[in-house]
Amino acid sequence: MAQFDQLQLLAELADERSELALRRLAAARQALGSARDQLNTLTQYGSDYHARLGHEASGGIRSDMLRNYQGFISNVAQAIVQQKTEVARREDACRNAENLWREARRQLESFKTLTQREQARRRAAEERTQQKSDDEFAARSGQFGLRTTI
Repeated sequence: MAQFDQLQLLAELADERSELALRRLAAARQALGSARDQLNTLTQYGSDYHARLGHEASGGIRSDMLRNYQGFISNVAQAIVQQKTEVARREDACRNAENLWREARRQLESFKTLTQREQARRRAAEERTQQKSDDEFAARSGQFGLRTTI
């Protein structure tokens, strides 16, 4: 009885760990999506400013305006590099969270299997006990000349 209770407790704990790992995986995926969205926004922003600079330069542009555009485009390019690093970091975090979730699920399934085996073992033992009891009753009934009709 105590072994079965311990297995159930371990299965419940494994289920809680699995749920927590799943929530962390969802949060990691959401953070990755946000980081990718921000990268896309920065990339689009950089492309837009390159196009603006090209349009302005074709009509003639003052040198101070050109420096401002180039400085801003340079800042956006640095932000894009940093954001790519952030996206890579978030991808790693997602892979790690997914691996942890898979391991937690594997443990949960293992405990469920052990619990099911223990339940089956207990049922079989109960059935053997019941059969033994039925056999003893039948043997005693025959010993005393009692007949049971079904």
